[in-house]
Amino acid sequence: MNICFVVNKLYDGGTERVVTSLANAMAQNGKNVSILRFECKQDEYDCAPQIQKELIDLNECRIVFATKVLRFLYKSNYDILIAFDILPNILCSILKIFSSKVVIISERNAPREVQIHFLNRILRFFTYPLADKIVFQTEEALNFYRKRIQKKGVIICNPVKEDLPFRYKTTEKTIFAMGRLVDQKNYPLLIEAASIIHKKHPEYTFVILGQGRKKHDLEELIKQIGAESYIYLKGYRNDIYNHIVHFDIYLLTSLYEGMPNSLIEAMSMGFPVIASDCPSGGPRCLIDSFKNGILFINNDINSLVEAIQYMIEHDDEKERMGKSAKQIRDKLCISNIANQWLQLMQNCCSRQDL
Repeated sequence: MNICFVVNKLYDGGTERVVTSLANAMAQNGKNVSILRFECKQDEYDCAPQIQKELIDLNECRIVFATKVLRFLYKSNYDILIAFDILPNILCSILKIFSSKVVIISERNAPREVQIHFLNRILRFFTYPLADKIVFQTEEALNFYRKRIQKKGVIICNPVKEDLPFRYKTTEKTIFAMGRLVDQKNYPLLIEAASIIHKKHPEYTFVILGQGRKKHDLEELIKQIGAESYIYLKGYRNDIYNHIVHFDIYLLTSLYEGMPNSLIEAMSMGFPVIASDCPSGGPRCLIDSFKNGILFINNDINSLVEAIQYMIEHDDEKERMGKSAKQIRDKLCISNIANQWLQLMQNCCSRQDL
């Protein structure tokens, strides 16, 4: 079984980390694994040494680029192609017109809300049904598509990153968020909530860990409300998990998500978590509200403030929820999730042999 993951890049993102984790697990399981990506940087996620990495550069005419990708995959000895994200999904689906290779594509975000080019929306509509199977992260994402695609759909969650440390029992009074500084993450809502919470609980600080194009706008917003002393943009750091272990509460304010990796990681580390009940239902799949975390109404400042205040003012409940959240570590361990993918591939191959 020769497997090739097709992805835009292998750095700076949750999808890329999932691809790397799955590829490493399959390589360690004795499978021949390659990764084809369209961008390359020095700070890519670490791949097992036996994984062959290929590059077809996106920095040229799109038609020429697409032709190169299709020609490369058609001539390759890969039995199974696993695509992650819009462009890889479209290209690998198109390949099914010319090739008998098994093609599995994967929806990684909230398909109704995510902003993609109009042409890609059209191509998604016509090409996705060509794939052998389509992996979704939630029922809500699957149900966005028409019946023809739903029949090919399979739901597989993201794996937990291995070897994560646990949250310290003695913590600082810090509430934090992790993720790219983009509109999707809705950090202005976090900043507004922090300014309200600060009036009643000035002992708490708020930290946002991430980088992105909205950094300047967020810095200006923090200055406008005079919150520089208790809201901090800390960027991204390689030792991020060892840095956050002494923080108190994790917060996710996104307008939409697929299956948020930062939420999975925070829960598996034992953090009490507060997350937006946003489309396409990823947080709702992970959190049973007031049992292993709290869901708040999407983009609702009052609901968010109430959730934060509840956590702060009910310490025993906060710690109980954090302890319950840790159970996700076993459920979504990489071996369980990789086995689900391997079983899916074997089923596809068996049907094709028939």
